[in-house]
Amino acid sequence: MAGFYFPDSSPTHGSGAARLSAGPLSSRMFSVACVVALHLAVGSLIVMQHREVPFLPEEPLHVSLVEEVVEPPPPPPPPPPPTLQMTPPPAPQLAMPVIPVPVVVPPNARPMAATPQPPVETVQGPPVPPPPPVKTVAGPPPDYAATLVMTLQRAKQYPLAARKQRQEGVAFVRFVMNRAGNILSVKLERSSGFPLLDEEAVALFGRVSALPPLPAELPDPMEMVIPIDFSISQGGRHRH
Repeated sequence: MAGFYFPDSSPTHGSGAARLSAGPLSSRMFSVACVVALHLAVGSLIVMQHREVPFLPEEPLHVSLVEEVVEPPPPPPPPPPPTLQMTPPPAPQLAMPVIPVPVVVPPNARPMAATPQPPVETVQGPPVPPPPPVKTVAGPPPDYAATLVMTLQRAKQYPLAARKQRQEGVAFVRFVMNRAGNILSVKLERSSGFPLLDEEAVALFGRVSALPPLPAELPDPMEMVIPIDFSISQGGRHRH
C-alpha cells in the first residue's frame, strides 16, 4: 500500500542507507497526491450533482382575438323539375247505331180512338172603347191662356225655405184637362233648378178644384204645357 515502505531484509551498507533516507519522502508525496486527487474527484461529483437544470422557456400561448367565421352550410340542391307525363287522349268511342225495334200489332187489335174533348166556350165581354185621343194644339187663345195662368197663380204658394234661400226659377208643367175644366193628369216637364219649387209647381194643380172650361174651338180633352214662375219680387202666399 502507498505510504508504507518495506526495506530489504538483507542488510547492506552504503547504498542501502541512501535508499532508507529517500524512501519515506517519496512515499509521503505520493500519498498527498492521491489524497488531492481523491478530493478533486469528490468535489467534481458534488458540483455535478448541484448543477442547476437549465431553464427551458415555456411555449408561448397563442390567443386569437378574431372570431372564427363559420361558413354556412351550402344550400341544398334544388329539387329536380317535375316530369310531365303526357296522358294520351282517350280514343273516341264509336256510337252504336240505334236500330228501331219493329212493333208487332196483332191482326185483331184495333186502334184506340181518342176521347173527344168538349169545346171550351170563351165568354167575351163588351168591347172596351178606346180612350179619346189627346190633341195638342199650338196654344189656346190669348184671353183663355191669361185666365188659366191667373187661376194657377192664385193657387200657388211660395215655399218659405226656398224664399229664405233666395231660390227663384220657372218650372214647366204638362197637364191634361177635359172641356169641363177637370184635370186628368199632371207631371213636371222641365225643372226650375230647385226641388222645392218643382214640388210646388206640381202640387198647386191638386189645390185647384177646376180650371176654366175649354173654349169650343179647342179639342176635348186637351194637353197643354204651362210655365209656373217663382219670383220673390212678385210676392204671393208663403207655404211652410
